[in-house]
Amino acid sequence: MNLTTNQRYPLLKFLYEELTGCFLRNELTLINRMVILYHNRYTLAIDDDVSGYLDEFQEYLRKRQGRFVYLVQANKSRVRQTTGRILFLLENNRRIFEGFLSREDYGSPAARRQMMTGIYDWLEKLPAAIHSDPALNIQKWGLELNARFGSGLLSMARTTRKAKNNDFEYFYQILAGKDEHEKQRQFENLVSLLVRAKWIVPTQSAGIYEFTNNRNGGRLWLAALYFVLCRNGYIIHQLKAPEVAALFNSWLSHKIRHSSFVKIFQAEQQDAFDSTPGQGRYKYIQDCSLLIRDL
Repeated sequence: MNLTTNQRYPLLKFLYEELTGCFLRNELTLINRMVILYHNRYTLAIDDDVSGYLDEFQEYLRKRQGRFVYLVQANKSRVRQTTGRILFLLENNRRIFEGFLSREDYGSPAARRQMMTGIYDWLEKLPAAIHSDPALNIQKWGLELNARFGSGLLSMARTTRKAKNNDFEYFYQILAGKDEHEKQRQFENLVSLLVRAKWIVPTQSAGIYEFTNNRNGGRLWLAALYFVLCRNGYIIHQLKAPEVAALFNSWLSHKIRHSSFVKIFQAEQQDAFDSTPGQGRYKYIQDCSLLIRDL
């Protein structure tokens, strides 16, 4: 399944695979179904709104676990395991789905393989004692992925981790501080200020916060916050816009379109915040400066 903007998945083929449970055979077929419907929504919807798509996909997985009673027992067990595993992943690592769907080539084989690699990598780091339904067999999931998609999955995951080790992986790493502990403490103080100001709220995923201002203009508050942090010396490593967006995404959940989110951290957009009273973006700078005055 390889989609481009001008391609549509055949309706009769989709209906057949939906009714027979073909989409639920394994992780890849289920992700293909997710992409097909996302592609239709993204390219055909009048308002081009995909902000709630993952919530709908999550609800679909919850409802689908008990269906397909007409399948043989082995197939029913597999369907329950597949939907349960992807639901477990979505509930505990939603960012992997957000990153996948934010790619311009989300329908390509390369994008899907990268997602499989991301799942495998995440499962390798997952604590063995994590609570989940025993029927999902989460501990063996990574082994099954590697067996199904080839040994290259393992080497690709290790290569990806090695590349990441050369860059900043967490937001606190770009903050000022004499050591790791001080940087983390400063980041925790920033999060506390944002929570008290009701900019963000905790989510069910540890270390992930939801941005509460997803309305038009909400992204400017985040851009202004980054500008003020840099101007006041709290951020000491200047990065390219995609890298800054990725670091925000490592702890912040939001509904801002990926391309738009990256754009606000570009140099020309940041320069626009260097304004004086009466200019359009001055209010953002003033409010953010007050917000972090006790940081």
